[in-house]
Amino acid sequence: MKHPPKLNSSRQDGAALIVGLILLAVATIVTLLSMSSGHMQERMTSNTNNQAHAFNAAEAGSAKLFHDLNSYLGGGGQLRSDEDLKEALNAYDFHTDEPRANDDPEFGEFGFFRVNLTESSVGESESRIVVDGYSLHGGSVLARASVAIVLESVGGMPFGSRGAFECIGEDGEDGEDCVFKAPSGGASSAADGRDYVAPHPDDLSQPNACDTQGGAPDRAVDDQGENLASQAGLILPEGDVQESSGGGGELDFEGDPSKVRSEEDYEERYGESLEDRRSYIGERIAEHKANAMGVGESGEREITDQHGTWVAEEGETLKLDGDAGGIVILDGGELDMDSGNQCFSGLVLVRDGGRIRAGGTGAILGSVVGAKIDGPMTHGNVSFFYSSEALGHAGGGGGELRISSWSEFLN
Repeated sequence: MKHPPKLNSSRQDGAALIVGLILLAVATIVTLLSMSSGHMQERMTSNTNNQAHAFNAAEAGSAKLFHDLNSYLGGGGQLRSDEDLKEALNAYDFHTDEPRANDDPEFGEFGFFRVNLTESSVGESESRIVVDGYSLHGGSVLARASVAIVLESVGGMPFGSRGAFECIGEDGEDGEDCVFKAPSGGASSAADGRDYVAPHPDDLSQPNACDTQGGAPDRAVDDQGENLASQAGLILPEGDVQESSGGGGELDFEGDPSKVRSEEDYEERYGESLEDRRSYIGERIAEHKANAMGVGESGEREITDQHGTWVAEEGETLKLDGDAGGIVILDGGELDMDSGNQCFSGLVLVRDGGRIRAGGTGAILGSVVGAKIDGPMTHGNVSFFYSSEALGHAGGGGGELRISSWSEFLN
């Protein structure tokens, strides 16, 4: 009887082993691929989150910057140069340096942001400012993103007031144009560039709204109670200053500096020629005149207890019997403050024979700027006190900004 052949069990065991090893290798590879994919997905998610945090920080910084710059300009600040931007950033404690290890918790949920001064530029009517946002951990930068905003001035170009009283002459020949005279009759007059508090436009009808009848008003201070930076008291690079009169009148100058009395000093301090300054003042006068109220057929207009923009041309008079504010343009005309202790809070622009006539203890709180003047710009006893707040209320400070474009990018 024949029997079936016996299978080789050792050969079967070897094949099973090989198949098992192959299956194990495949399972291992699948597991490793799954783990690698999960780790990669985790890293991608982490990178995305870090980038989102950096963008959030940059966007938060940009929004804060936009708000604070408008507040700065509304208080009479300027944004016409890179130095103006640095001053504004310092006023609101903005970072401009790269982050450091101890900066991690400083901005909490908003992350860390700073204004990139190297990539930013400020112009007369348009500025491009870059804000960098960071995602930080343990002092290390995990991601960095930037927002570039282009800001443009609206509602009129800002006016760059540099002191309490500024007069740039007509022909540029020393001694033949502007004259700043002491009052007669033993009275005193001041050109004070320290920054002072100004009344709100709604309060101009209140008695002694400017608080200047007893002398200078209160100094303006920042959030820490420190006095705001001073401007020049008197800027008269050409012409004559008569510091005392035959009747015993005296002049007092305060500020930083108290006086600018030469063309060389002016150009070194402000980086601008007198001719350029004359042109700048003329351009701003033309711009503000386009929105100003005239005197009318009578040749005289009463502006007491009002806030606005007015212009008086040759032979015309703006009359003030109390307090008023805003912008006055004397394009050959006259501001009459001759009947008592009046105060004007704001910006006064003068050219081509315009005059301020004052009696009693009149005061202008804000800034007076004249160009193309031949002779005295004032008659009588009037003092001038610089106030960034008054300029801000007037609209003659930094104006207002709007965002004309916004772009975001990773670094």
